[in-house]
Amino acid sequence: MNNDELFAQLRRLWDNNQRLWDERVDSEFLVPLDARGGLTIEREEDAVAITALGPSMETFRAVQRLCDPRVDEAFWADGFVLTRSLFETFVTLEWIELDRKERAQRFQDDYVLKTVHFMKMVGEDQVRPEKRAEIRSQHDDVMRRRGCGPDKQSLLPSLVERAREVATKLPTEQPHLQWEYDMYYRDVSGFAHSSGWGMWSTLPRKGGPIELKANPTVGVKALMCNGAWFLRVIRVWNKVAGVLPDEQIRRWEDEWMRTHVEIGV
Repeated sequence: MNNDELFAQLRRLWDNNQRLWDERVDSEFLVPLDARGGLTIEREEDAVAITALGPSMETFRAVQRLCDPRVDEAFWADGFVLTRSLFETFVTLEWIELDRKERAQRFQDDYVLKTVHFMKMVGEDQVRPEKRAEIRSQHDDVMRRRGCGPDKQSLLPSLVERAREVATKLPTEQPHLQWEYDMYYRDVSGFAHSSGWGMWSTLPRKGGPIELKANPTVGVKALMCNGAWFLRVIRVWNKVAGVLPDEQIRRWEDEWMRTHVEIGV
């Protein structure tokens, strides 16, 4: 594939993702939702999933900006690495959904432990007294609930353990998740930052010039994963929020994948 063909492919991939945002997520979901006054969280165990969509939408749009083939300079590897956040989010939400009430609470308790750890690292005297008292009270609740000591820093299994459990318990919904974790998250995207792929791609070939930025082929991977993982986040989010009909999400997925296949990647 020559350079012109590569950039033509990149433009079509970018357009496919942007169509998903403009014509589906924004027009069919966000605008009507805003007109109805937005969402409210009625049950505490729903809070983690419902609030996760906002940051994921920002991540999706950030990758689109970083990997826009029409701008003077795109940041392919940076966009590709950022798609890991979407993957982590959908895996974690699926893992929580296997036992929503307990695991949503565990996720929030884990956040409290990390907040306490960071407060100790920066110095408790740097935190406002009223905020410090609030954090300590939350920490006491977590220690009683989890039976752990004051130095405990984590309550969650690793991402690989979360992915393995989801893949095992949801083989129909996520038939390729273990492979996706191994191939995409552990190996390929993990090698795409400055200590891996980014550095390797700048090394001069024998007798050739030094390249000072990532190869645009990395952008193909970034744009592919950006749309795919974002749709996964939407689907698992909707299990909790129940805002969109399943048929509507399936139509978005089918439309995105059909164009994806037509592009030939």
